[in-house]
Amino acid sequence: AAQLKAKISDGLSRFLRDDLLQASLWNGADRSVTLRKALDRAAVNFEGRYSEQPLVESEIRLTLGMAYHALNEQSTATRHLKRVYDLRAANLGESDRRTLNTLFQLALVRNSFDKGRQTTVRERAAEAALSFAAVLARQQAAFGSEDPDALVTMGHLALCYSRSERFSDANELFEKANKHFASAVPEHDQRLIDCLEQTAASLQSQGRDEDSRALQLKITNLRKKQLIARKLEHEENLVELNLSLIHI
Repeated sequence: AAQLKAKISDGLSRFLRDDLLQASLWNGADRSVTLRKALDRAAVNFEGRYSEQPLVESEIRLTLGMAYHALNEQSTATRHLKRVYDLRAANLGESDRRTLNTLFQLALVRNSFDKGRQTTVRERAAEAALSFAAVLARQQAAFGSEDPDALVTMGHLALCYSRSERFSDANELFEKANKHFASAVPEHDQRLIDCLEQTAASLQSQGRDEDSRALQLKITNLRKKQLIARKLEHEENLVELNLSLIHI
């Protein structure tokens, strides 16, 4: 496992340095190159380099896919992410957490604005809901109904239902996700806070402003606890560092 992590880290470093950075400074002159063009060149340059290291290739393609996703180039993002899924499914198994996480990323892409497609928010949400529902079923089968990854997916599915004006289905899923999150993770866990924020947004879209404001107040209090927890963790790390220096 450690050797694989080292290979993946080295592969990502080489891709960023030798492909993406060089593509952005192509021939040392074209400094006005866009990020999209740099990504396109880098994707071509690395093609086939890691054919003998499929998991390294999958990590690089994941980086490319999410970069294109951020640029609203969802068709290209989907192409890379589908290849990531194929590589992970073949080498890690179809029920591996990383394999299923790739399907989750693909569902996110389907729910996002795409420069190449003229679709409404409602249309994208309805399409993505099918993908999130399929991912959720596989995550629950593999890890259980209260697994945090499955609960994250459940929250996104509920938000898709809300954007599709399937409010009853959305409310039912949000209630279930938030309930299970409360027992599965610490109350200041970012995943729980994200799900609560999705719930608040859905309530507001339903015209339930008072309920939304009450939930936002709860989220504000949880964020304060989150900051306190991070501060304590930072202080504990400093203490451990000081103790290790004393014993050197």
